[in-house]
Formats: sequence, C-alpha cells, structure tokens
Amino acid sequence: MAKEKKKIPKKVKIIGNVIFFSVIAVIVTFSVWNFIDIRSGYKYPIFGLRNSVIVSPSMATVNEANTYITEDMKQIKPYDVVTTKQYGSFEDIKQYDIATYFAGSNKLICHRVVDKYVDDNGKQYIVFRGDANSTNDAPVSYDLIRGKVVGISRQTGHFIAFIQSPYLFIAIFGTIFFVALGMFIISHGKEKKELEAEEQSAQVPQEETNNEQPQEQVEETPQEEVKEEKQEEAHSEEPKEDESSSEDSNQESNEAEDASNDKEE
Repeated sequence: MAKEKKKIPKKVKIIGNVIFFSVIAVIVTFSVWNFIDIRSGYKYPIFGLRNSVIVSPSMATVNEANTYITEDMKQIKPYDVVTTKQYGSFEDIKQYDIATYFAGSNKLICHRVVDKYVDDNGKQYIVFRGDANSTNDAPVSYDLIRGKVVGISRQTGHFIAFIQSPYLFIAIFGTIFFVALGMFIISHGKEKKELEAEEQSAQVPQEETNNEQPQEQVEETPQEEVKEEKQEEAHSEEPKEDESSSEDSNQESNEAEDASNDKEE
C-alpha cells in the first residue's frame, strides 16, 4: 500500500504565503526608498538612518602622514557597511568623527573629520581626509553632510550592494513570476486529480452492479438443474409403472387360459 501524503493545513499555507509576500514587500519598499534617496542626493534616510556600502580602500589603512590617528580609531574596509545618523546641528560635528557627505553624481564619501570652520560670510564648512590618504578633501558645506557613522558591519556589503542594484528588481519580479507560475501549475494539477478521483468514484458503483448480476445468475442455475433432474426422474419412473401393469395383465390372461383348459378336460 502506498503511503498517503500528508496534506499541509490551510492555515499553514496562508501563514507561509503571508510571510513570503511580506518579506518581498519589505525588500521592494526598501529598494524603492533607497532608489529615491540616491536620486535625491541622499536626502531621505529611513527614520534618520542610512546604510551605505564602502567600495573604496581610502579608510582601510592608515597613512604615515596621519599621526593624529590612534589605535582605538576604527578603519573601514571595502564591502563593510556603515550605518549613519544625521547630525542635529553643525555644533554636533566633532573632530575625528567618521561621517559621510554628498559629492555629486549620486556619490557618497565616507571619511574622517579633521577640521571644521565658519567663513567670513557665515557659511559652515567641514574638512575631511581618508585614513589612507595624505591630503585633505576639499572643504564640504554643512548642507552636504549626510550623517555620522554610528555602526559598522564587517563584510556584509555584498548583500546590501545587491539590494541597491537594479538586479534586485529583476530577481524579485522573476521570483514572483515563477512562484505564481508554480502555484498555478500546482492548483491546476490538484483540480485535475480531484476530477479524476470523482470520475473513478463514479465508475466504481457501476462496476459493482455489473459484478453482482452474474452472481445472481450463478446462484439460480443450480436450482434449475435440480428441477430438471427431478423432472427427468419423474419421467423415468412412469414407464416402469406401465411395465409392471402390463406384466400383471399378462399374468391374469395366462391364469384365465389355464382355468379354461381345466374346464375342458
């Protein structure tokens, strides 16, 4: 006997579908938001926080010229992910903070703050330098600062880079398409199996009735044979009675002849 496959409860299926499509929705929402954030010049972080992938080695090592860097200052390697939080004001920016700023062309730079100042016109500037560089970056206006680094995730940038790339949309829509196609095929197969099962169940009673009819005929035939045998026996006994009666009549006729012969004598 083949083992029956256990059916997955409907509640489990519903919960699984909800979780799957919720994850897809979160990833899509994050990707769309990230796309808008990049195109706007990194002005729309999620709840004031932003995750960025480091692709340059400018913060991976320490240049000998940068004597201000101490051992407790962290370096950042390519494909590390930095989490930044927006500054509340110009005064919140401290020397040797690691921060990010917008450099145009959808480019975000992550370097260390080495100085800040206000020019004669009252405009606020911050000076950055990469730990591996020997020279400072050009002064950056405060309005281009995008946040202070508050967290570093080591070597997790491959996944974030994939999420931020156009390939994610291709992967998501491809996954949705194939999942929908698979669900359609499975549901169509189940419907087909149910129809076949219904057809088989409808054929079973007909086969049972067809099998019962010959059995009734088989049961009747022995009775008919017994009747025929009785009739044959009855027919076979009737001639015997005739023979015995004829024998009796012959005896009577012989006795009569003998009696007549005695009288004559």
